[in-house]
Amino acid sequence: CGSLSVTGDAKRILVAEYSHGLQVFDSRGQSQASFVLDGTPALVSASHFGERAAVSTVEQQIYWLDADGTLLWATECPEEVLSLHCDPLGEWLVLALKSGRILRLDWDTA
Repeated sequence: CGSLSVTGDAKRILVAEYSHGLQVFDSRGQSQASFVLDGTPALVSASHFGERAAVSTVEQQIYWLDADGTLLWATECPEEVLSLHCDPLGEWLVLALKSGRILRLDWDTA
């Protein structure tokens, strides 16, 4: 796997499993869902309650998903993503890029 992320209440474990897509497990390790994305998932980060998840792929795609795996937003990043972190409320995402740049993507609707 590329990375994993656990929700704050530990009820969901999200795993970026390269050729197997994004896998979701419950707190006992039982499979709950599998989401197929365009590309090879490498990094994943979930919000505290699991209502949002961010995924980056080896092909430099970035996906913003809801708890059901529905695609909310996607883009292609111009360079390699080394790290990504979803904020606890699922309103924004921080990306660390290979060039050293750090980006904050914010979806706050207030």
